[in-house]
Amino acid sequence: MIRLNRFLVRNRVALFIIMAALTLCCAFLIPYTNINTDMTKYLPDTYQMRQGMDVLQEDLPAMHDQLREFGTVFADGNDLIPNDLPRALITGFSLACVVLFIMCSSFVEVLLFLLTIGFAVVLNMGTNALLPSVSMMTHMLANILQMVLSMDYCIILMNRYRQEKAVGLAPVEAMENAVSNASASILSSAFTTIVSLLMLIFMKIKIGADMGTVLAKGVTISLLCNFTVLPCLIIWFDKAIEKTRKKVPAISAAPLARFEVKFRIPLAVLFIVAFVTFAILQRRTPTSFSPDWKSAATSDGPETNDMLLLYRDSEAGRIPALLDTLANDPKVTTCLSYPSLVDMPMTASEMAAFFNEMSGGEMAVPEDLLGIVYYARSHPERDEKFSLDELLSSIDELRSRGLIDREIDLDALFASGTEEEAVVEIPLEEEVEVVETAEPEETTVGSEEGEKEEVEAIDEPEVEKPQGKYGITYEQATTPLTAAQMAEMTGLDGSKIAMIFRMAGKARGTMMPLEFVIYVQENVLTNRRFAAFIPKGADKQLQEVREELEAVISAGPEISPLDPSGLGRNDNEDNPSGTVQNDDVQVDTSTVISSGGEAEVEKSVEEEEVPLSPLERLAEMALSGHRYSSTRVYRALRRVGIPVTKDELSLLYLYNGAKRYGDPSEKLSTGELLDFVADTLLQDQAVAPLVGDSLRNIILESRDTLLSSVSLLRGLNGWSAAVVMSDYDVESAESFAYIERTHAKADAALEAPHYWIGASEMYKELKDGFPAEVMLLTILTVLSIFLIVAVTFNSVFIPFPLVMTVLTGIYADVWAVGANGQTMYFISYLIVQGILMGATIDYSILFTGYYLRSRKTLPVKESIIAAYDGSIHSILTSGLILALVPFAMSFTMSDAMICSILKSISAGAATILLLILLVLPGVIAALDKPIMRGRYQ
Repeated sequence: MIRLNRFLVRNRVALFIIMAALTLCCAFLIPYTNINTDMTKYLPDTYQMRQGMDVLQEDLPAMHDQLREFGTVFADGNDLIPNDLPRALITGFSLACVVLFIMCSSFVEVLLFLLTIGFAVVLNMGTNALLPSVSMMTHMLANILQMVLSMDYCIILMNRYRQEKAVGLAPVEAMENAVSNASASILSSAFTTIVSLLMLIFMKIKIGADMGTVLAKGVTISLLCNFTVLPCLIIWFDKAIEKTRKKVPAISAAPLARFEVKFRIPLAVLFIVAFVTFAILQRRTPTSFSPDWKSAATSDGPETNDMLLLYRDSEAGRIPALLDTLANDPKVTTCLSYPSLVDMPMTASEMAAFFNEMSGGEMAVPEDLLGIVYYARSHPERDEKFSLDELLSSIDELRSRGLIDREIDLDALFASGTEEEAVVEIPLEEEVEVVETAEPEETTVGSEEGEKEEVEAIDEPEVEKPQGKYGITYEQATTPLTAAQMAEMTGLDGSKIAMIFRMAGKARGTMMPLEFVIYVQENVLTNRRFAAFIPKGADKQLQEVREELEAVISAGPEISPLDPSGLGRNDNEDNPSGTVQNDDVQVDTSTVISSGGEAEVEKSVEEEEVPLSPLERLAEMALSGHRYSSTRVYRALRRVGIPVTKDELSLLYLYNGAKRYGDPSEKLSTGELLDFVADTLLQDQAVAPLVGDSLRNIILESRDTLLSSVSLLRGLNGWSAAVVMSDYDVESAESFAYIERTHAKADAALEAPHYWIGASEMYKELKDGFPAEVMLLTILTVLSIFLIVAVTFNSVFIPFPLVMTVLTGIYADVWAVGANGQTMYFISYLIVQGILMGATIDYSILFTGYYLRSRKTLPVKESIIAAYDGSIHSILTSGLILALVPFAMSFTMSDAMICSILKSISAGAATILLLILLVLPGVIAALDKPIMRGRYQ
């Protein structure tokens, strides 16, 4: 050991150059450190989520890359390092300088300490690049913790060097003796810290191994720099140290020592009570596993609590039912899977709600428009028939939506009584007539396609001399007339009379004069579209004719010698329906006033066919109420000069078809719907306007989203994923109960292995396993520290009060967090438990060592005073740095998670420091006999 110490001092320059070169290399390696932000990598291999992550990475790589959306990855890369971290480091560095400037006997000493620690920090950070990865938390905390944990090594060596110089030795000889005499204390102090940090490796939660490895490596490098860099610097700057010597605070420990000895029994009792009390109370502090606060690591985190279910494709058929069960939870907002996205049939209303839910309200699709799409897909033949009234009402609705700009005003057209020349000539193939009505259509009289029949003269029966204004006789009033005869009798346009006959269903039949007049009054004049076909002022004349006809019929026929029966008919003619008879024969007027009767008389002559104009034919179609195909309506509208297109009519027919014949219970899957719209509907120029640009974009975006979602949710080797979104907090008792329910439902529904992945799932598994982890860490750390202290002092009794002192401070720190109504982040707990145990046990060892050496020759009280005098300066210097530096840094950082950890370290260090200085001496004095007996036996 002596040879090694001499080697280190005598080869100090070469060692310094080597360490400087290594430090420079490591400085270039720092940016290449792989900083891992995925907390799932630190889950134990036995956790089902860790196993699920392996499946996800291998079989669903696209989804694995999107984990951040499901709350399992906080963010990516070095961008997570808080911008104010450099400011915090400068603050901590500055405060450490202040403490050192106050406590050290030379200003140059402070600079040498900081330079040595700087070498160690850069070396540690650079060598992190050689590791597979370093957690974000470790990367941010390692520098701070390494500085505060290893500063006392420099202080111990410097104090020993000063003592050697005080006896008159030269700098090199003094350093050789200092390294030789201080190495035991420095190695003991470093060893306890390193071992306690390495105990983190045995935790199943691998974040402990990550942090323990990096910090243990950092303390080891600090120890190495303390024996290679610092000796060289001290010898080089020996004269500067001497020139900058100053007074250090003189701390008189005699009063405190007398107090400790006098009240040693109460202090020992208080110590035991405090240990038991805080050990129990600290359990009440809840532990948090999610960084549930605004920070660089969580600012971009998910607003919803999303979970991923990995399942085998062989059980895909069970997933929709399982998701429906999960969706019954009032806080579950969305359940998605490949079967539900692509294969699950939905009605139009369900599909509209689905689109709205998927887009968060940004892709709302009107339900009625979806109904039209459903109808178009289920009726590809497009053979709908509608009346003109139904079509015209649809035009108004579509114009109000801005889907068409065409206006067809038949009222104005009929009111004008004229027709314009068609704008577009109708192709010949469109002239082919087909059966286009749901009901048998009457043969058109005087159609353009037919040939006119010659009108034979009809022998009019001799009638009596007319009576009344119009001279209508009974025989004229009761004789059925054809359209041509009615035109001749009334003097009206024959084509218009023929159209009215056709409207009344008497295309080739006859009508009584009174029947005709009543039909015109009640069905033609009352319709503003067709009233223009009757000459102006004819309504008054028609009323007069009606009154005269009714009067003549009521008066009955005059009995003529030629007609003794008084029936008023020819011998070869049957009594027509509606004939009014006198005396014994009653007048039946029901057939006279009926507009739709089917009674006809045999024609004695063939009527003359009167051709209809296009406008009259359109009017006939409008009044009849019959339904026609789009071809028939298109032809009729174009012939009267309305330049309607086939696409516009196709759109009208599709719109009306969906309204009239659409089935609201019809179902389509999302894939079927989007494929039909994109590949068929949007390619149809006639139907595309109905969709509109907005809905078109929504559908195309939805299709792209669906395809990308499908690629994410379908695996490579028989695995698929389902997503369950909820409004539960990522970490709470309520959310953990929700996790348990989802597990139970999935286990009941699925037989094959399946895995849940998500933030709440991760925190739930951490929570369930953390108590055992803490117990394991505590046992391993306490045992390792106990053994180190036992070997150091060659006693199995001395470690008890020393370890209990540190544990009491840790438990008090944990309890204080809960007493303030806060939760303790689990990484903070690991740091307090593992790091403070190794860092602060050194203070107890240092004080106890001075006591035992003094106790060989001095009584208890003097030994306590000697222990204070020998250790208090070093304990305060290192302890103040450990307590104050993290506390000051916590006020300069905006990241609340890091601030919480720093405050826990500060509070724990301060508590342990007070216990060592104010309680431990009294306990040692109270236990002097067993301590000394155990030591010398």
